Amino acid sequence: MLAGMLTGFLLRKRNQSFIHPAITVLIWALLFLLGIEVGGNEAIIRGLHTIGLEAVVLTLGGTLGSVTAARLLWQALTDGKKKRPSETNTSQSAQSDTLHALKGSLVIVGFFVLGVLCSLMGIVPGHVGSRVSFYALCGLMTCVGISVGNDPQTLKNFRSLNPRLVFLPVMTILGSTK
Repeated sequence: MLAGMLTGFLLRKRNQSFIHPAITVLIWALLFLLGIEVGGNEAIIRGLHTIGLEAVVLTLGGTLGSVTAARLLWQALTDGKKKRPSETNTSQSAQSDTLHALKGSLVIVGFFVLGVLCSLMGIVPGHVGSRVSFYALCGLMTCVGISVGNDPQTLKNFRSLNPRLVFLPVMTILGSTK
């Protein structure tokens, strides 16, 4: 990631429009590969009904705890002041944003399910996923680094952040632990 950030910084004068589509494709590839690994693991497939219920409970509990801890931190940092929502955001544009996000989420789930099905049907062996996913993850981290390093606003944005926001990951971790 650091190498990608340095590369992005050094190439910031050049057009890097390919980075965001590359990031999207790599995320899809990683989810597909994860699906292949899940579909190739018989223990996971046999216990899917139990694992699925546990996953839902853990996800809801972890998310609720994280959101609660983050909200408490936000209130402490902003001294409880509430800002008015922007008048410019119409309900129609909000609906469009929601539909776009939903479509993106369905595509993501679709790649995972496609990977599981390809593994279950024997189209792709399950052991392929773990080998290839390492390289896809390295590529993703490099692309994200290039994107961050290429953005001139990134450093300015980091400098303008409230230093106490460093506690946000800590509060998230504390809120999502048992």
